[in-house]
Amino acid sequence: MPLRLVALGQRVAYRLSGGRFGSLEPAMAAPRGRALEIITAVHRRVYRWTGGLLGGDAGGLPTLLLTTTGRKTGLARTVPLPYWPHPEGFAVVASFAGNPNNPAWYDNLVARPEVEVQVKARRFRAVARAAGPEERPAVWASITAVAPMYADYQRVTAREIPVVILRTLDEGAAG
Repeated sequence: MPLRLVALGQRVAYRLSGGRFGSLEPAMAAPRGRALEIITAVHRRVYRWTGGLLGGDAGGLPTLLLTTTGRKTGLARTVPLPYWPHPEGFAVVASFAGNPNNPAWYDNLVARPEVEVQVKARRFRAVARAAGPEERPAVWASITAVAPMYADYQRVTAREIPVVILRTLDEGAAG
């Protein structure tokens, strides 16, 4: 069972628990450390090799690849993330499975908001920003309606989980 959870990720862990983690904290069920690095690397490669035919849907959620620039190294860093349509492009969640800190990719895009996005076979440039206080509640509600695990992640962390809007810069990239 642990191998299966690692191989299939946090969405499956959520489903196997019946939609609620109960005493099992979300951050504890999600892959971590080296296991997470391996899963991310494999997911990223398979997604790129197949133009998103494999890896473009993770646990029933559409998935994109987000490439940020490392704030310390200046190197490109790519992570697969579930996404939701947004009028400006796409929305993603910096949940880090309810950990007390933001994920590194979020800190990277705060430092350098110009990012690259790949949705299926389409790659395009975008500018990232955190959803503002007027906008976030509606976007958050639409996300948690489809993926209630994010509400559980919010429940176990003191930080407000950022919702990131990826505003597409390339004509026709969204949609």
